[in-house]
Amino acid sequence: MINPQIAKLSFLAQEATRKNIFWWLIFLCIICGFLHVAIGSDSLIPLLAITAIMMGVVPVANFGVVNIGAVLVFLVAFRYVGVSLFAKLFFGQALDTNLENPLCAFLAVAVGVAAYFIGFISVNRMNVGLPLLRSITHHGLLRRISYYSFLIGFVSNLECALRVSSSIPVWNISSAFMPFLHLSLISAAASSITRSDERRIFDVWVVVVLAVEIIFSFIQNSRAMIVEVFLALILTDIAFRGKITKKQITSAIIAILLLIIITPVFLVVRNFREDLGWKERIFFTMQVFTRLDEANDSYSKYLYMLDAEALTGKFYLNYYEMPNNLLERVSLVNNTDLFMDGANSIGYVKFEVIGRAIKFALPRFFVPDKPVDYSEGDWLHYYYTGEYRYGNFLSSPLVGVGYVSFGWVGVFVFPLFISIIMFLIIKKATGLDIQNNVWAIFILASINNTFVEGGFQGNMAVILRVLPQEIIVMMIISIFIGINKVHIFK
Repeated sequence: MINPQIAKLSFLAQEATRKNIFWWLIFLCIICGFLHVAIGSDSLIPLLAITAIMMGVVPVANFGVVNIGAVLVFLVAFRYVGVSLFAKLFFGQALDTNLENPLCAFLAVAVGVAAYFIGFISVNRMNVGLPLLRSITHHGLLRRISYYSFLIGFVSNLECALRVSSSIPVWNISSAFMPFLHLSLISAAASSITRSDERRIFDVWVVVVLAVEIIFSFIQNSRAMIVEVFLALILTDIAFRGKITKKQITSAIIAILLLIIITPVFLVVRNFREDLGWKERIFFTMQVFTRLDEANDSYSKYLYMLDAEALTGKFYLNYYEMPNNLLERVSLVNNTDLFMDGANSIGYVKFEVIGRAIKFALPRFFVPDKPVDYSEGDWLHYYYTGEYRYGNFLSSPLVGVGYVSFGWVGVFVFPLFISIIMFLIIKKATGLDIQNNVWAIFILASINNTFVEGGFQGNMAVILRVLPQEIIVMMIISIFIGINKVHIFK
């Protein structure tokens, strides 16, 4: 069994190296900033981007990758402007090209990341008492957590799979418990690590759960599910080995490359998924994988079609001078710029965003008329562009949603409010430290995507519905295996 004190000392021994790595990242960003200026960018734009990235790097450099809040703030900064800082330079494009108002967009991102940063620092210093769920290092208990959560996750995913092609709304109560397959995988991997004295992360049960996760990702046609699986495995390895290794870094790079490879496959299948049952989705996805060249060719033709639309002015997201589903999705400054331009031209939506978010988060029993077929992103993009299909990816980043609601006040207040509430709930439930903590790793894996790229609606759903449900189920599991002592008021 892992000795928590030894693991802690291992993390402390790496602290100086970790800080050096992240400060080297800042230095690299500064070099990229100078290069952007050299190829024609306004000097303020890279400065604002680097400022935002620094506010994302500082928490990770000081608190490490074992702190949920630090990791999430870093991911926010990286997804808004970090990717674009490097990717635009790779394509030889200045950072401020193909945006309607780049200075305002990058300033809004810097202000928004500052709000996330302040929210994290504030909660990190708060004393909320003992967490509801305790860390576990015994491999037998970890394996039992894996079995219980697998049963919950498998039944929920299977129920959703059986109706993927039906007229019944896809998101219902069973959808809330689908991520528990992640907890099963995390606990299984942690059990394998502890039982083998850190020699291996994979055993037969881990492979079985991993295979089930991949199959259900085919059925749901979800790249995010595969990304979350890799994130969960890497974080579990770091948290239970007590160190960051070259193998983990290599695994992260492989995961990124895999995401690039599977993107055309999943997008090709997406064009036909409404007509396919769950079995057909599995076989069709596997068939497309065996014909990867054809999938890439089909995807390229799709991009050329969007290029033609861009020339006619019908394509609203063209940050990289070429439609690119993956790059657009991880460069949220682009979506923020689109929202800000729309708000400046048409006006603010004000409290309507908040009203819709609350209706969306409440059970349908209380709000039977709430929308089913469109999200906050669909509504806002249609409101500001007049078209539902505006481009590659409909996203409503929180910074942009804050601006269309209340202008610059919303840019700061929305991220501050969401980050404080979210981090407080997590800190009380599991603690912010993922070291030897499968509960915290699961929370990070299940909410990171919504926290980073989601708008007010998505994040309020996590706060009012997703987190409470997951925490209650995890507490029930911990009671079943006989380890939980509830510390609600301590």
